[in-house]
Amino acid sequence: MFIGILVLAGIVAGIFASVAGMASIVAYPVLIFLGYPPIMANILSTGSLVFSGVGSIFSSYSLIRKNFKIAITIIISALGGGVLGSYLLLYLPKDNFEHLVPYFILLSAMLLFISGRMPSKIATNNNVKINYPLLLLVGFLIGIYIGYFGSGAGLMLVSILLMILNLPFVEVNAIKNISTLATNILSFIIYQSSVAIDWRTVVFLGLGMFIGGYLGPKLILYFPDRKLKIFIAVCALLLAIYLFLNN
Repeated sequence: MFIGILVLAGIVAGIFASVAGMASIVAYPVLIFLGYPPIMANILSTGSLVFSGVGSIFSSYSLIRKNFKIAITIIISALGGGVLGSYLLLYLPKDNFEHLVPYFILLSAMLLFISGRMPSKIATNNNVKINYPLLLLVGFLIGIYIGYFGSGAGLMLVSILLMILNLPFVEVNAIKNISTLATNILSFIIYQSSVAIDWRTVVFLGLGMFIGGYLGPKLILYFPDRKLKIFIAVCALLLAIYLFLNN
């Protein structure tokens, strides 16, 4: 039953991760329910998210390849931020900062609502003007957040990128998936070198997340951008309320 719960939770969390960047809305409560302390639940969730990221790359490879330069810019800076954030998690108490997380999620929901109500002006790759210094800054800050908190990081990255990139949601989502994958891998390597990891939980939760991570990018192809943004914004609002109540 333990394994079944992990795999099922992983599938749902993987879909949420690959579509909205909100695996924590499923994985974190399940791990807490199974008896893991908060920091360990965060670490195990991060390790399992690697599988979701791999699954999402398999199903959205063409979109990642199309926006490779943007993705690699974010990845490079996010990796630097991820190192800093991971060490902050291991050596600094989270209690002083954890109450800020719901506000970050709420801000992300607001950005998604705004972008969902804006008229769609999708540009081609040839005439998109990219502010690469801004992308580097965004990637670095999101990397710190992924390494330190993790919860809702993909959601925040998507909401910010939708505001600064003139690209369809499915492309921004693909960029988000590979960017957070790289940072999750690095963060988990740092974690596992410092604490004992329950690999059985990582593997079975990760198996479910791989399946969900593959399915998510396929599913969103059937929905228009605006409806996706509004739906994810509503989910983000629910996550913010959940975090407010639990803080």
